[in-house]
Amino acid sequence: MRYFRRILSAALSAALLVTGVCAAEGGVELTAGTQAEGPVLVWGTVQEIGEGRIRLENSNDQDPYREIVLAIGPETAILDAVTGAPRPFADLQENETLYAYVGPTMTMSLPPVASAQVVLCGIPADFGAPTYAEVQAVRGRGDGGVDAYVTGDVILHLSADTELTAYRTKNIVGLDDIRPGVRLLSWYDIVTLSLPAQATPAKVLVFPYGYEGYVTVSEGTVSLDGEPVGEARTAEGQTMVPVRALAEALDCTVTWQADTNAVSVVRGEEVLYRFVIGSGTVERDGGETAVATFAENGVTFMPLEALAWLHTLKVETPWP
Repeated sequence: MRYFRRILSAALSAALLVTGVCAAEGGVELTAGTQAEGPVLVWGTVQEIGEGRIRLENSNDQDPYREIVLAIGPETAILDAVTGAPRPFADLQENETLYAYVGPTMTMSLPPVASAQVVLCGIPADFGAPTYAEVQAVRGRGDGGVDAYVTGDVILHLSADTELTAYRTKNIVGLDDIRPGVRLLSWYDIVTLSLPAQATPAKVLVFPYGYEGYVTVSEGTVSLDGEPVGEARTAEGQTMVPVRALAEALDCTVTWQADTNAVSVVRGEEVLYRFVIGSGTVERDGGETAVATFAENGVTFMPLEALAWLHTLKVETPWP
């Protein structure tokens, strides 16, 4: 266990270093496309198991890191790769092969540490493990089915014949639950070589929705969960959306102080965020983030990605 403790020590040091740098530099500039980064797949043989940690020998020859440490938290889904049934952390064994989907960020340590979102175990030889991805866009079909464009540049063709199951609940899920932002674990044997690739899953595990909704901008119209709420503008190459229209559609109250040009967005008794129009920053949770804002004809605008981040919304991507 000594080697494993050294890894964790280095990882924590790197994490603290990264946090310090971010704090010193202030807010992070939000740019379009940040939400498109979906779960990252790593796979390999378990070398060591510690408390909430797994050291994995990376089997991806194209990855520069020969080892990676998976951080296992209470939200990590450990699943049987064949059935999709939950498995306890204690079931994992050294020398077994795991597939894991991790977040897009890792620590700067060697080996790097990444938070595992999904871990697939019990993988038989020559078995095609299911794929975990986030839906980016959805399109209905004339036969009543839906096509879902997911991270990894794949279109999933779903129909009434697709076995849809909710993760860890007995809730009944249907095709209308397939919307931008939902995460799916999909079992399919054949995938086309087209771009995007296409597949028809036999079975799909549907995870709880992690957003407050999804926002779409199409032909200048801003929609929330498919319902129009306002008109967008383009400024310096960015899609700008109306703050009040979107916030009020989410049951928030927006106040504006004429003497200071200060805007506050409140839900209930909680101030979600505040900013001064044109200041270039937004205050949230006691910190500031660089965000451009401007007013036009009495309407305040903010970049689409920034407003989606402030309200935990998924930005639907254009259909490929």
